[in-house]
Amino acid sequence: MRISNNMSVSNHLRNLNKTTVRQYQLQQQLADGKTLHRPSDNPIKTVRSLTFHTGLNTNTKLTESNRDALSWMNNSDTAMNDMSTIMIRVKELVVQAGNPNPDMALNAIGNQIDTLINELVTLGNSKVGDRYLFAGQSDHVQPFRREIVNGQDTVVYCGDLNKIAMRLQTGTIDPYQDSVGLNGAELFGPLTMVEDTANPGTYKATCDVFTNLIRIKDVLQDMPSKSSIAVSSNAAVNAESTVSGYPSTGVTTEYEIRIDAVTAGNVTGVSYRKKGDADWISGITPDADGKFALPDGVSVQIGDDAANAVNDIISVTAYPGSGTKMVDGNGVGFVNYEGLANVDTAHDALLKSVTRLGARMSFYEMMENVFADNDLQLSDDIAKNEDVDWARALIDFQTNENLYRTSLAIGARIIPPSLVDFLS
Repeated sequence: MRISNNMSVSNHLRNLNKTTVRQYQLQQQLADGKTLHRPSDNPIKTVRSLTFHTGLNTNTKLTESNRDALSWMNNSDTAMNDMSTIMIRVKELVVQAGNPNPDMALNAIGNQIDTLINELVTLGNSKVGDRYLFAGQSDHVQPFRREIVNGQDTVVYCGDLNKIAMRLQTGTIDPYQDSVGLNGAELFGPLTMVEDTANPGTYKATCDVFTNLIRIKDVLQDMPSKSSIAVSSNAAVNAESTVSGYPSTGVTTEYEIRIDAVTAGNVTGVSYRKKGDADWISGITPDADGKFALPDGVSVQIGDDAANAVNDIISVTAYPGSGTKMVDGNGVGFVNYEGLANVDTAHDALLKSVTRLGARMSFYEMMENVFADNDLQLSDDIAKNEDVDWARALIDFQTNENLYRTSLAIGARIIPPSLVDFLS
């Protein structure tokens, strides 16, 4: 086979170009540390790289969703724990109102419960950013509003019954499996639809928990401070004179007490009658505690005083308290029985919701670790698939550089002289 000069030159230039291309590829790899710059560099590694990057991007999005979910649940958990504290305080006040001698006036207890209801409404309207936590998917609408409906103090729920869901896997979101919060019905429900008589055909959703608390508040606020004892004529009523107990009839009862016997200011015998009665019931003596027992569970203690005298009249007004179970369930007795039971039921339901939310939070916290591990694994796979082996790349670059210089030296001998060389 005859080899011409042109063939030798062409073959040399082709090989020199290959060496130059290889040198350029090695320079690119050493410049950015990556072996893949175009699919033709290595089709198999390119496919693997696309798969790894897709998995890493998906994992990053799921990680962000998981963090958003944890933030949402942490804020919900904080608000619900505060609600639990308020419900405990409400129960303490209801129990206190049921004592025979409460530490404060019943209407003052009602005022405190009214304030706690407002605090519950405020917590129910808790937000993350500009989104309400307990409004369902209508999270840009304030969920709880306290207003007057049909002349009644009412807390209205304005959200919906859907759930906020944040995915932890690819595919369709399951509103129940991926839910991260509660709506108003789950928090303070069940809901009762009430027609607004001011706007016929318009219905408003009221929460039973608030309805029960407002009823307790109304009953207590309508009560006088406490039963009272006062002078009708002559008798001296001092700080030691007290009324205890509540009328078992559940209605306010007024009595008149007449002093029948007194020794050195110490009353030892009385008669009594209910206001409006004509006849006196006599022969009433004090018990071991110095109290005179009146009917219906009411008793009176008359303090010693030198001014006490036979035939002096003392008036007593005894108000029904929450220690009295009312037959119709509408009086203060409602507080200590049905009212207290409703508070317990609402608090138990709230604690169950907190427990369920805590279980969800534990799962999302576990998934946060899973996503972090996935991120490390995928990043490692990408590095192994794409990153340059620096030792090998440097050796190849040096080798290719030497080869290029050698090729240039050989080319100087292979390429024959031209007319230009002689002209010089």
